Amino acid sequence: LGVAVMAGLLVAAVAWVISRSIANPVIAAAQFAQQIAHGDLTRDCAVKATAEVGELIQAMNGMRSSLTDMVGK
Repeated sequence: LGVAVMAGLLVAAVAWVISRSIANPVIAAAQFAQQIAHGDLTRDCAVKATAEVGELIQAMNGMRSSLTDMVGK
């Protein structure tokens, strides 16, 4: 029984770490999108992320740069 409890706690801890590693960059990307929606085109999203979330953040930074160019013309 003790081994099962320890294994369950270990699984819960690993799941929490993985969920945070996904959720935190997504939350930062959402905040960045809100910043752009409010007209603030002064900063890139500086969050480091990998895989799909990293690609999303890179695309959003490119969008911000393009919007800055369009507004500046």
